[in-house]
Amino acid sequence: MTGAVGLRRVPTAFLENVVVSVPALEVKKIIVAEVDRHLSIVREVDTNLERAQALRQATLSKAFSTDQ
Repeated sequence: MTGAVGLRRVPTAFLENVVVSVPALEVKKIIVAEVDRHLSIVREVDTNLERAQALRQATLSKAFSTDQ
């Protein structure tokens, strides 16, 4: 690290020589499929939560309605 006054920088030479490993295409596909699966579950839970909130609101409205 170089620099002063709290502004530390990574030397250019380090970045020019750093090796970044990248997973094989098949591994990337597995990762994407797993992320998609999790996102699908999150969307389903979100939809069910919205339905539950709407049902709760409808139930409360009916319970406290003065139109009985």
